[in-house]
Amino acid sequence: MEDELHLLIYSKALYSTWLYYGPDRILFDAGEGASSILGNKTFAIRRIFLSHGHAD
Repeated sequence: MEDELHLLIYSKALYSTWLYYGPDRILFDAGEGASSILGNKTFAIRRIFLSHGHAD
């Protein structure tokens, strides 16, 4: 069996990055505008990682 890793990483929301990997949907540093830009995709988030505190 061959292991594969396919990553789609983009950042349309200000100060945040959305990582979509198979069953894991990860939001890094959810900053200003993240929920409004992601829209209904916010319901697909499985994990959230914060590398530092945010004022918002």
